[in-house]
Amino acid sequence: MKLRTWKYYINQGFRGIFKNGLMSLASIVIVSACIFVVILSLCIIANVNNILDQIENNIGVTVYLGDLPTDEEAQELAERIRQMPNVAVVEYTSAEQALESAKTMWDSELLDGLEDDNPFPRSLDIKLTAIRYQKAFIKQIEQLQWDFEQELIAKGALERTKAAVQTTTEATTQAVTQAATQAATQAATQAATQAAPQKTAMAGNPFVEEVHAETRAQATTQAAANTTTAAPVINKDAQAPAGVDQAANAKPTPSIKSEAVTEVNTVDTASKPGDADYEFKGIESIRHAQQVTETLITIDAIFKVVAVVLIAILCIVAIGIITNTIKLTVYVRKNEINIMKYVGATDWFIRWPFIIEGLIIGLIGAAIPSVLCFLGYYKLYGFFESQYSALRSIIELRTAEDLFIVIVPISLVVGMLIGAVGSISSIRKHLNV
Repeated sequence: MKLRTWKYYINQGFRGIFKNGLMSLASIVIVSACIFVVILSLCIIANVNNILDQIENNIGVTVYLGDLPTDEEAQELAERIRQMPNVAVVEYTSAEQALESAKTMWDSELLDGLEDDNPFPRSLDIKLTAIRYQKAFIKQIEQLQWDFEQELIAKGALERTKAAVQTTTEATTQAVTQAATQAATQAATQAATQAAPQKTAMAGNPFVEEVHAETRAQATTQAAANTTTAAPVINKDAQAPAGVDQAANAKPTPSIKSEAVTEVNTVDTASKPGDADYEFKGIESIRHAQQVTETLITIDAIFKVVAVVLIAILCIVAIGIITNTIKLTVYVRKNEINIMKYVGATDWFIRWPFIIEGLIIGLIGAAIPSVLCFLGYYKLYGFFESQYSALRSIIELRTAEDLFIVIVPISLVVGMLIGAVGSISSIRKHLNV
């Protein structure tokens, strides 16, 4: 298409706007109102999403650990959480790191000297891939809190049982050793007592050394027999846990068995997870901002629906007014259009001036609110930064440049589309000559 033809289209487009000045002005106002709502909606939606991202990055979910898990168990727990779906980062913070962080944050001397009596717990800071997964993740972490507590309880009970069995075994071994020693001593003493009269009677006997040797051999054999008799009972008792019937034939003192049974019974009668007075010792507590998150997500969803409805209504109204505006131009020029059709002008040659008229109306209607909204948002952002600078650590608005470098092109395109649709719909039936 020649450049001269495009100049004709543009001149005819501006001619139609000035010829129907009042209706063109009404069309521009309606398009401006529609684009203003579009820009306002985009600004709010962008900032709400930005706040949600900041909540996700700054708050997330924090798991506070008790004193029961060791550092190795805490690292294993962190690895288990990393394997959960939708988990981006898991950071372990020791009690010493938490204390140093608090000193840095509060810049106070009140925390000095707490190194030996640190009140800050260990923690796991968890970041998710998206904030919308937080509700499901909290349910998973609460179930993990229960499971981890059960594992720690079972592990502790097993270690206490092993310690009790080991204590009983050591006491039993000591008692058996002492009994064997006493039996050997007693046998040797008895043998010596029996041999004393014989020594007196057999003084000067040439076979005395042989008798003495035989006596010592008998004493040693008797002591070994006593030790061998007690050994099977000792081995059975050493292999059996405390309180098992096999230990009944052994000879540990009753106090040893009583202490082992008492310790196991103490574990059984302790409070368990689920009791009203139970305090978790593995994962003590879980901190999250689920209520705030759900509120923001709900507000964001409601606003998106309201914004879409308002934009749709205003777009329909704008298209209707632009259609009526261009219809007036078409009605005024209907004779000219008929003549052009008779002399062989194509439909697009007739249609383009009216389309350009609608595009110009939409472009002007989008440019006015874009400039006004940019200036207004720039002032509002500066006011927020100067008056509420303390809130920047919690929430931070997006800058005007960052927003409107995307919003302005979208607004211009939407405005031009509204004008083009109104123009095409208004001239369609007048081309059927």
